[in-house]
Amino acid sequence: GPSTGDPARDPEADGPSTGDPASDPEPDRPSTGDPARVEAPQAAPPRPAHRGDVAGNAPYRPEPQAMKTSKKLRLILNDPSGRKAPYDRCDVELCRSIVGLIDGSKKTIDFALYGMRNQSQIFDALMRARKRGVRIRGIVDRTLDGKNYYSSTEKLVAALGTVRDDLESEKRAAREQTDKMDPFAGHKPLCPRPVGFEGPLQCLAYDLGDQCLLAAHASREPLDGSGAIMHDKFFVVDGRFVWTGSTNASDSGTGGYNANLVTVIDAPKVADLFTLEFEQMWARGLYHNYKEPFDGPWSVQLDDQTRVEVLFSPQHKPITRSVRKLIQRAGWKIDIAVFFLTHKGITEDLIKAHRRGVEVRVILDATAAKNGYSKHELLRAAGIPLKIEHWGGKMHMKSAVIDEEVVITGSMNWTSAGEGGNDEN
Repeated sequence: GPSTGDPARDPEADGPSTGDPASDPEPDRPSTGDPARVEAPQAAPPRPAHRGDVAGNAPYRPEPQAMKTSKKLRLILNDPSGRKAPYDRCDVELCRSIVGLIDGSKKTIDFALYGMRNQSQIFDALMRARKRGVRIRGIVDRTLDGKNYYSSTEKLVAALGTVRDDLESEKRAAREQTDKMDPFAGHKPLCPRPVGFEGPLQCLAYDLGDQCLLAAHASREPLDGSGAIMHDKFFVVDGRFVWTGSTNASDSGTGGYNANLVTVIDAPKVADLFTLEFEQMWARGLYHNYKEPFDGPWSVQLDDQTRVEVLFSPQHKPITRSVRKLIQRAGWKIDIAVFFLTHKGITEDLIKAHRRGVEVRVILDATAAKNGYSKHELLRAAGIPLKIEHWGGKMHMKSAVIDEEVVITGSMNWTSAGEGGNDEN
């Protein structure tokens, strides 16, 4: 059937992670409610005698080596377990790291943020930088009605006067969506639509060896596929430093209430790539699928031990080009911590990796698990260990570690919207 995927807009609701659409509304799309499913009630197939391939061969596992760190790259993790509420403070490294970069800036700051909420120390640092002559330019998200989800965004826009947004691209996409005919009109789906679920229908089938896992996924509300978001989260400082990751500039993001990961990179070549992306949006007004792909080099060698690959959505299709290939090549271990996982191709790759003996472990957020396209039940049915984090804040990371050698991180949820419509890094 028409596997149109999940809703076009990835939510960033930073309130309590209740997992209940009624009490935890998502600002960027209708609450989809409980997933609609038609699944074969079959147990997962037995695992091989060893955690190896389906023939029982143990996978290759490298010998432990001493940890080596790079002076050019820092990974900053936030443990929110001690936080009882969002904070307008700067007492976690997620926040201190960006305030330090802003306070140390000499010439330029470019940022692309989903928005800002109750982060006075980041706001004040930007005002100090502007006062000492640093050129500051910014980009934020706008909905079709011109609003931003975060309550302090308008204050930031008014104070700087150099912040632009994706509103015109939103309007253009809405006009073009109205003019389009439904490409699946009259198409007979290959699976029954669950009663009461009106969104795009996914007909799914996964091979478990001696069994087949079947499912039908849809959202409760009809979706038109429009409404991509400017979901980037990065700062470029003095054409040298890049601060990026899954963290929003909010009391629950940089305030430390959610689980997040930030990467700080000291590399002019990496900064140049982020600046090219920024200029498309800020200077040329190109967002979402109106952006143009640009040539690399995408792979930047930071030092003898560390290499960085930089990709942007939607023009570089990072799930297809990178994430899926890394999962497919995994030799022995995959650890995933992702806010949303609704991508059917990634789901297929994880099931195949599990079947060939790779140790796969997944953590998702409770809010995401309520989405009608969430694949957590399918992964569990395939025998993959998967936990749903249900703390006060959110498990907001978009990260994975492959074979304890490769880290995937950034702003992109593992969804078709994250890869194919939103502005992501």
